[in-house]
Amino acid sequence: MLMTVTNISLRSSSLCFGFHHAKRTATTRTGRNLVRVERVERFERVSRHNSLLHNLARGDTVDDHSDYNDKDKGDTATTSTTMITSKASTTIKRVRSLLTSRKKRLQSGSTVVEGPRSVLDLLRAKPSLVQQVLLRSTASGDTNSSEDDNTTLLWKILQDLPTATAPQIFTVEASIFDSLADTVTPQGMMAVVRIPDHHFDNDDDDDDDDDDGVDDLKSIKSSQFSSSSPSPSSLSIPSSSSPLVLILDGVADPGNVGTLLRSAVATGVSAVLTLPGTNDPYSPKALRSSMACVFSIPMVQACTSWDEALSLLQSWDSDSSSSSNSSTSDTSNTPNSKVRIYAATMMDDLPGTCHYDIEWSQQHSIISCIIIGNEGVGLSEPVRKAVQDGIIQSVYVPMVPNSVESLNAGVCGSVIMFECLRQVQTKQAKADKSKDQQFQRQEQQQQQ
Repeated sequence: MLMTVTNISLRSSSLCFGFHHAKRTATTRTGRNLVRVERVERFERVSRHNSLLHNLARGDTVDDHSDYNDKDKGDTATTSTTMITSKASTTIKRVRSLLTSRKKRLQSGSTVVEGPRSVLDLLRAKPSLVQQVLLRSTASGDTNSSEDDNTTLLWKILQDLPTATAPQIFTVEASIFDSLADTVTPQGMMAVVRIPDHHFDNDDDDDDDDDDGVDDLKSIKSSQFSSSSPSPSSLSIPSSSSPLVLILDGVADPGNVGTLLRSAVATGVSAVLTLPGTNDPYSPKALRSSMACVFSIPMVQACTSWDEALSLLQSWDSDSSSSSNSSTSDTSNTPNSKVRIYAATMMDDLPGTCHYDIEWSQQHSIISCIIIGNEGVGLSEPVRKAVQDGIIQSVYVPMVPNSVESLNAGVCGSVIMFECLRQVQTKQAKADKSKDQQFQRQEQQQQQ
């Protein structure tokens, strides 16, 4: 009996060992198959991605089994691509200088936008601004499906563009592209983009090779505004139902600048003015933070001083006053002024009004301006003096007592801008509702 039990136990152990051994063998085979499948998929992605780049070079269509229909080659872009394998390339040198030097951006009137989302959005919305597109080469086999999809989207967008607006396409060796990118993990696409007319940048504390940013801005402005072009003071504010102007007074952090610019686009700001000390809106970090929204703002004007900004506001005040037959324009917060200027301050810093107690949604001829100061020191001395003199009215965003010392500059400015939008939309909704009710009453009277 004991022998029988022992034999059964040994037989059971052998069966269990055989089962587990078979299971481990099957798992190993499955793992090897998965690795083999992944290698095949990677090879297919590389082949397809390189095929897309090759099609770009030939101007051929892309066979990606999509619903895309070929267009007449005479009406669309036939874009060619050039392979860059040397850091000594003129294009690489230009891109590197635009990424690192504010002075080069000023002189050339161009900047660099990184990331496929921003580049593709610009090609869709403002293709005439995009001069060159650089793609990361995947010859080394380190491509991924997202880069593949982005290249396909790029090809489709290029096919819909007129030949005159099609940018140059470059494929850049992976190591060179990665050395250019400002991010730790490059996204495989960047573009050289022209800065629109009436868009000028300002101080950029992140640049090591430019010390006197204001002097550079003055000299370049004097050359740009020749006798045949308008001076900064003669520029007109873009028309809007309730014009709002954002003024950045020494906002140094590119993240805050990008946040404010993105909020400005979302709330329909008509123009942005930057004062000395403000980070360059076209620097890589600011562009990445704003998702390149700065190109959607009708006007971005850099001012070398508060006096220049005030002169520009006075010219807008004169235009608004003349259009409304008003004889007074002192650009202060008086009943006769058509430009109202507000500055965000701390509640206990300068006496002011809560931001939601300000009537932002006024008649069409009133231009509202909101100034956001530096993250550390707040408003600059000239702007602070203008507040004390009554030219600028102080506003603040209320907070729970004894909670935090202050709000982030990007958050503070965004809260105020969205309050402006809320008031404008609420007023418009009430006006539309009143019109609907009036129309319904007229219909009822006619039926009676």
